[in-house]
Amino acid sequence: VHYFNVEEHYRQGLAWYRAQMPFTLPGQLTVEKTPGYFASPQVPARVWDMNPAVRLLLIVRDPAERLVSDYTQVLHNRLTQHKPYQPLEELLLRKGHINHGYKALQRSLYHLHLARWLEVFPREQIHVVDGDALIRDPFPELRKTERFLDLPPRINPSNFYFNITKGFYCLLSAGHDKCLDESKGRPHAPLSTQALQKLCRYFRKPNKHFFEMVHYFNVEEHYRQGLAWYRAQMPFTLPGQLTVEKTPGYFASPQVPARVWDMNPAVRLLLIVRDPAERLVSDYTQVLHNRLTQHKPYQPLEELLLRKGHINHGYKALQRSLYHLHLARWLEVFPREQIHVVDGDALIRDPFPELRKTERFLDLPPRINPSNFYFNITKGFYCLLSAGHDKCLDESKGRPHAPLSTQALQKLCRYFRKPNKHFFEMVGRSFSWC
Repeated sequence: VHYFNVEEHYRQGLAWYRAQMPFTLPGQLTVEKTPGYFASPQVPARVWDMNPAVRLLLIVRDPAERLVSDYTQVLHNRLTQHKPYQPLEELLLRKGHINHGYKALQRSLYHLHLARWLEVFPREQIHVVDGDALIRDPFPELRKTERFLDLPPRINPSNFYFNITKGFYCLLSAGHDKCLDESKGRPHAPLSTQALQKLCRYFRKPNKHFFEMVHYFNVEEHYRQGLAWYRAQMPFTLPGQLTVEKTPGYFASPQVPARVWDMNPAVRLLLIVRDPAERLVSDYTQVLHNRLTQHKPYQPLEELLLRKGHINHGYKALQRSLYHLHLARWLEVFPREQIHVVDGDALIRDPFPELRKTERFLDLPPRINPSNFYFNITKGFYCLLSAGHDKCLDESKGRPHAPLSTQALQKLCRYFRKPNKHFFEMVGRSFSWC
């Protein structure tokens, strides 16, 4: 339909959009599929404006495979029309290095696009479908999708048969079969092994960002899979080791405290906080960097933060920084002594004292000492040195902050004074925040 990402369509309003939908009977659900929505910067906010409770389906596949498949489709069109074409390797590489300006490459940077959607929608409203698994064995993925959409289980394995000619499964329903169109399953365009290896190496870090953080307690599709699934996400842990799971989204998700309690009411909880004004600006800076990298338009922070000169209470990054509201939910479930608050600003300035306190809270023997840290002048913060290996925060940390006028920053700091005071009272300590 391209309603949310094409201006001439969007201007025609929701009545036009609804008119594009098929007639839907009671008990039926209409799903609108426009892949271009995922990478379009303006779409998440527009979808939210239409319906903030909407359920979203995101189908992803190996980004290297997706890029080659994308080019294969373009190549087929050009050959069909007897038009000249440029080999994939020439588009993908410049002087032997990955060409960051190649559009198909940018579309495959899933973590950047998903970050925009997560600025607007909670993670639990987005169901990620494994596109590769959907082709190999569609039933399990579609059953998960039914659950996510709160649909009765109508699909079963007998609805599918393997089409030997096409090389993948087709759907059989009410006596009719439906297969992916002829554009699917074509042999891929040629790409040398060396170029493919470079492409796979390039995607390692973006893929890591996309997959990182477990999101077990705040994502329904994960939580339904139970504790066995959760444990399977953990690394192998030797006797004497302790595994810590980090998902920042847990803190602000209303359903999480009770779920964590159900798993283990004696669990120890670590909460890392920093100056909420700094956190908000840092949050925006990351988003800005992603947009600039992709040569995409962006809205200045001040326009998002202020409405007619006053703080915009609806700005999501602002809501995430109201620590006292989120902590109150946790304290309804857990006693205060099971939650250790880490000063995130101090952790960056001088990590050893904060980590020593954390060791004590977790009843761990004191293994960390000052010699485990060194100051990296290039990065501007401390790095960890252990067993001959060093580990620093990734390149997304330590960037210069996005511009914000002194007047706007002062308004932001004034806004946070009362929420911060409530938070300090709750945790029994104060922080040097603005």
